[in-house]
Order: sequence, then structure tokens, then C-alpha cells
Amino acid sequence: MHARFRLLIALVCLVVAAAFAEDLLICPACRREAPAGANFCPKCGANLGDAAAATGAAPSAQPTAPAPAPTEAAPLPSPATPAPSAPVSDTAMAEAATAGIRDCVVAGRKQFADGHPEVARLLFGNALALASLGSGLLTAEQGEALLKETQRCDTRLSSILAECTVCRGTGRMSMNVTSLGSSTTSATQTSVASGVRCRTCNGTGKALRRRTVAERKTAQGVAGKSSETVYRSMGFVQEGNALVPQAIAPLLDIAQRCRLRNAAATPCAQCGGFGQEDCRKCGATGYVPCKAKGCQNGWVVEDALNSLDSKSAAIKTRKACPECGGSAMIPCTACQGRGAQPCTRCNGSGQRGICTSCGGDGYAACRACNGTGHARGKAGRDAEADCPVCGGTGTSFCNSCHGDGHSSH
Repeated sequence: MHARFRLLIALVCLVVAAAFAEDLLICPACRREAPAGANFCPKCGANLGDAAAATGAAPSAQPTAPAPAPTEAAPLPSPATPAPSAPVSDTAMAEAATAGIRDCVVAGRKQFADGHPEVARLLFGNALALASLGSGLLTAEQGEALLKETQRCDTRLSSILAECTVCRGTGRMSMNVTSLGSSTTSATQTSVASGVRCRTCNGTGKALRRRTVAERKTAQGVAGKSSETVYRSMGFVQEGNALVPQAIAPLLDIAQRCRLRNAAATPCAQCGGFGQEDCRKCGATGYVPCKAKGCQNGWVVEDALNSLDSKSAAIKTRKACPECGGSAMIPCTACQGRGAQPCTRCNGSGQRGICTSCGGDGYAACRACNGTGHARGKAGRDAEADCPVCGGTGTSFCNSCHGDGHSSH
């Protein structure tokens, strides 16, 4: 009981002392107490104005009312920097694009392993198109590896195993044989296969030859139809010539859509995007018949060794032509044995020229609303009405290139 009483007395004293202390001042000179409101110390006469200011309680901050919301409309986006079609984060876009790139690469490698390099090439190209949506979607090493896989597909597609043009599939070199007769008028000459192995095909009867541009275009068209099944199974939708995951499609603004269309634009019509056209002199084979003196099917006939009589056919010896090495074909001088020359329309780039209307951007200020984003005419009586052509963004696809940034020629 006494302990509780003492504790209560102590608390009361503390409260009273605190309240009393608020009415006292401490002299900075003599450290004595002075009554509240005094201007000078009653003990030493020191000025107490500074002490009163130092011990005075700071006025409490009054809460301020929030600023009223602005009533004027937000400024319209500039036609040069179109606003996104939906308010989404860049992280969601990057994740969806990265997943799409990964799916294309995995599917492309499987197609290449299954013997369909033409389909794999399209999948790898689409992965590079998706990478154009952002600078950090592919590292430098990943981009280099993807380009090498695309080049490996091109190497596989550039040639085809076909019947050897020298031995005509026999695997043996042919020679002209003259049958012996009683006179030169009765002698006949025939071409027969010898026992010598063909040096061009090494006796197999098959040899690699370059695919013509027409053959590559046909294979590319067939691959385009085959790849549709692959894209459909992955849930991709079309954006120009590019295909994107369904999760990305609603997140794209017009600038991103133009980048995709530019990366997957239709190539040069003359070369099909390969940058080459067939050599007319050699028929795209890279080789022409040997015209060396005395060369017949790769053989050179030497002087006669003997004869039965002066009127009979002479027996002659034959050896491989030193000019063609026995193959009867020499490299074409027009194409240097490549079978193709740079495309005269695109100068070997494989692409169409830059669109002069939009400068390659693929989009421009909307002509229907002059870039304002507002509807005009009767539909524009309501100030909030969006332009029906551009959807209020103030930009639209270029009328000349339709978004891919390339000219029509």
C-alpha cells in the first residue's frame, strides 16, 4: 500500500514539474530560473529574449488542403512518338517477346534436325524480327549464334544432290569409240561408258549442284505453308509478314508494329531475298563445256600408233584433258564458277529500297485528322471523339509502304 502511494506521489510531482517548467525560463548567463514572460533575469539582469525564443514551442504545422485536380485535358501525343495502345508495363512486353523468341528458336532447331532447313530458316528469321521490339531481348552472343544458325540453313538450301551432268548418272567417264571397218566411210563413232571412274561425282553418279533462284523460291513458298502449322501450334498471330505471340499483339503500339513489319518485310521480287540471280551463260551451274583443242568428253585423242592399212580406221590413244582434268567442264568466266551473279535490282542486298514517303519509319501523321487524333466533320462535333482512322493516336501506317518502311519497287 505504501509502495503504491509513493509511486502515485512521484507521478504527480513529475506532471506538476513538467507543467511548471513550461512557465519558467533559464537564464543563459547565470543558469538561474526566471518567471515566464520576463525580458531580463532578476538575478544578473541578462537579456532573456534569446532564451525565450530558444525554449518557445514551435508552432504546429497546419494541414494543407490537397490541390484541386486539373480540369483541362491532357496534351495529345505527338505524331512522331505515338502513344501505346494499352497502358502496360515494359516488363510484360519483354517477357512475352523473350518467350516468343525462345519458342521460335526451339521449333527452328527441331525443324532443321528433321530435315526441313527451309522451315527452320523462316522460324529463325521470325525470332530476329521479334528481337527488334527491344534492344535487350537478345545479347550479342545470342544474336551472333542465331545468325550462324540462319546461315547454316542457307548453306544447306543453296545446293541440291542431283544427277551428275558429266557422266549422266553412270558414275563412269564416257568416250567416243570408232568401230573398225574396211574403209573410213564405213567406220562409225559411238559414245560409251569407260571403266574410268567419273572425277566429278567420284563414281557415285550424283553430284551437288547449286539450286537455281527459281528452285529456291519454290522451296520457300512450300516452307511458308508448312510453317503456318508450326506457328498455329505455338499460338502466334500475324503482324504483317511477322508472327507474334497472342500475348504481345494487344500490347503493340504503331511504332512497334512497324518495326516488326520492317524486320519481316517482303524481299526483292527479282531475287527472292537471296541477293543473287542465276547466271545465264552457264545456266546457273557454274560450269561450261570445255573448249580446249582436241577435248572430247574430257578426253584428248593423240596421234595414231598404227593402222591395219591406209584406208582403215586408225587406233588412237586417249588421255584426260589437261584443261578440264577429265571432267569435260570448266568454271564459268562470267560468274567465276558460282552459278550466280549479284541481283541487278537490289544490288545484292536482297531487300527493297527505303520508302521515300515515310523515310523507312513505316508510319506518319494520320491524314484523316492531320495528326490531332480527333474526329473531323460531323463525327467531330463531340470534342472527345477519337479519329476513326488512327483511334486517337494521331498516327497511322504509311499509305505507300503500309508499315514495312520499304518501297514498292
